[in-house]
Amino acid sequence: MSLFKKTIIIIITMLGTGYFLFYFESRFILLDRFSRLENQYVQLNASRALRALDDDILSLERTNADWAGWDDSYQFMKDYNENFLKSNTSDLTFTTLGIHVMLFINPSGQIIYGKAFDISDAKSVPVPSSLASHISTESLVIRNATEQRNTSGVLLLPEGPMLISACPILTSKGEGPVRGILLMGRYLEGKEIEAIANRTQLSVVLLPFQPSGDESALKDVYIDLLNDQPIVSRPINEETIASYAILKDIYDKPILIIRADMQRDIYRQGKITNWELGGELLLIETIFGLIMLWLIKKSIFARLNGLRDSVSQIGVNGDLSARVSLKGKDELSMLARDINATLSQMEQAQLKLVESREQYWQLFDSSFSANYVSTPEGRLIMCNPAFLSLFGFSSVQDAEEHHMKTVYPNQESREEFLQLLNESKYLHLYEQVLRRQDGAEIIVLQNVIGIFDDEGRMVEIQGQIIDITERKRAEEEIRYLSFHDKMTGLYNRAFFEEEMRRMDTERNLPISLIVGDVNGLKQVNDLLGHQQGDQLLINIAGIIKKSCRKEDIVARWGGDEFAILLPRTPEKAALDMCEHIVQVAIRNVETLQTSISLGTATKIEPSQDIKEIFRLADESMYRNKFLYR
Repeated sequence: MSLFKKTIIIIITMLGTGYFLFYFESRFILLDRFSRLENQYVQLNASRALRALDDDILSLERTNADWAGWDDSYQFMKDYNENFLKSNTSDLTFTTLGIHVMLFINPSGQIIYGKAFDISDAKSVPVPSSLASHISTESLVIRNATEQRNTSGVLLLPEGPMLISACPILTSKGEGPVRGILLMGRYLEGKEIEAIANRTQLSVVLLPFQPSGDESALKDVYIDLLNDQPIVSRPINEETIASYAILKDIYDKPILIIRADMQRDIYRQGKITNWELGGELLLIETIFGLIMLWLIKKSIFARLNGLRDSVSQIGVNGDLSARVSLKGKDELSMLARDINATLSQMEQAQLKLVESREQYWQLFDSSFSANYVSTPEGRLIMCNPAFLSLFGFSSVQDAEEHHMKTVYPNQESREEFLQLLNESKYLHLYEQVLRRQDGAEIIVLQNVIGIFDDEGRMVEIQGQIIDITERKRAEEEIRYLSFHDKMTGLYNRAFFEEEMRRMDTERNLPISLIVGDVNGLKQVNDLLGHQQGDQLLINIAGIIKKSCRKEDIVARWGGDEFAILLPRTPEKAALDMCEHIVQVAIRNVETLQTSISLGTATKIEPSQDIKEIFRLADESMYRNKFLYR
C-alpha cells in the first residue's frame, strides 16, 4: 500500500472518528434536551387536562350553589310542595344542566327527593344506590353542609366515576339555618372526557388506579406517582408520549389515573435537527478532508514522488555520480541532501571496491595456493596458475574443458564434499585426497565457501587448495619413528610401556611378559664390526616377530634387549614361546657363538602390579643368562 493511500486512510479514519464522536455526542445532548423539553411540555398539557377537570367540577359546584342558595329550594325543604318539583326537576332541567343525578337530602341524611336521568338515552333511571353510603349522618357531605361548606369532587361508584357537588340549602341571601343538602352528580364518562379532550386538544383516558396490578408497563409510573411526583410522563412509541396523574376522590384517596396522550412533535423535530446537523457536519468534513488531501498531495507527495523518480533513475542508470535536486528548506529537502551525501559515499565506496577487486584478482592470480571458482555441478569458472600447476593442466582452457569431477578419485568423495559444504556453508582446512591429471593422488587442505541464492540453493563454489602431500608423508614418518625402533622396525620402549599400561585390564588376564637379551653381541661388534652386530639384532628381531601372534606387542627395549607383551596368555604358553624362539635362533643365527636368553613372568590376579611382573620376567631372564655362561 502506498504512503498516499495510507494518508487517505488516516485522514478518513480521523475525520470519521471525529464525526461519529461529535455526531453521537450531539445526538445524546441534543435529544436529551429535546426529551426534557418534551417532558416539560407534556406535563404542562397534563396540568391543562387536570385544570379542565377541575373547571368541570367548579362549574358543577357553581350550578349547584345557585340552586341550593335559592328561596324556592329553601321553601321546598320545608313544605315539600309538588309544584317545585314539577317545574324544576323536569328532564329538560337535567339535559340543560348536563347532570345525571339530583338529590334533595335533609340534615338527617334522608333523601327527600331524588332523580337520576340518562342524558344519552333521554330517560329517567334509578338513583345509584351506592350514593347512600356517602350521605349518611356522619358522612363528609353532611358534616360540611352542617357547617355551611360545599363538598365537590369525584366519587368512584360501581356505576362509574362521578363528578359531584353537595351544597347546603339556604335562602337566596345565603342565610340559614341549613334545611338540607342539594347534591348534583355528573358521570365522568365518554362525552365528558371527550369534552375535556376537545378543550385541551389532548387524547384523555381514565385508567383505574391499581398499583398492585400486573400491568408491567405502568409499574414504574405507579412508583413515581406514589413518590409524590404529581405528573409522570412516558413515551409510548416513537410517535406518541403519555402523561399520567392521580385523580383523588372527595376523601383525598387515589381512585383514578388520568392519562393524556400527545404527538411527539418536539422529539421528532429534535431527531430531524440532529440528522440535519449530522448531514451538514458530514458535508463540512468531506470538503475539509478533500482540501487537506489536495494540500498534502501538492506540498508533500508531489515532491516526494519527484524525489523517488530521481533516485529510481539513478538506480536504473547505475550512475552514482548523479545527484537529486529538490528545492526548499523542509524535511524533504533535508532528505534529498542526505541522499546526495549517501550517493557521494557510495561513489567513493564503489571506486574503492573496484580498486579492491583489482587487488583481489592480482592476489588471486599470484597466490601460491591453488584458487578456483566453479559451479556445484563441477564446471570450472576461473582458476589461477597455481591451480593449473597443481593438477597438471596446460592452460586455463585445458582446465575449463575438463570437469572438476576429474580431480576427485571417486564420485563418493565428491558427493561427501558437496554434502558437507551444503550443510555448513563454509569448510575450513578441509582435508581430502584429490587426483592430478597424470593419475597421481595428492593430499590437500581446502578453504571453501559456498555461495547460495535466496532459496538456499548453492550456485557457486569458491575454493583455496594447499598441497600438503609432502607434509603428510613427513608427519607419517615422524609418527612412525616416534613409536618404532629405526633399526629393527619393532616398537620402541616408550610405546611398549604405554601399551603395557593400556592392556593392564582384567579382560586381558592372564598377561605374560617375556624379556630377552642377545648373548655375544659385544664379541660380534668387537670382532666383526658394528654393521654385523646391527644385522644380528635385525635377524633376532625378525625371529621374535615371526614367533609371536598379531595381537602381541614386540619391542626393542634398548641395546641388545627385547620385550614381548602377551595378552590372554598363560605361563606355559609363554614358556613354550620362549623355547621356540631360542631354538629358532640357534638354528638360524650362525654369527660366532651367539644366542638369546629369555625370561618370563605371568600376571594372573588383577591385584598384581604389571611393573612387578616385568621385574620378575627381567630377573628370570638374567638367571637364564647366568646359566648360559
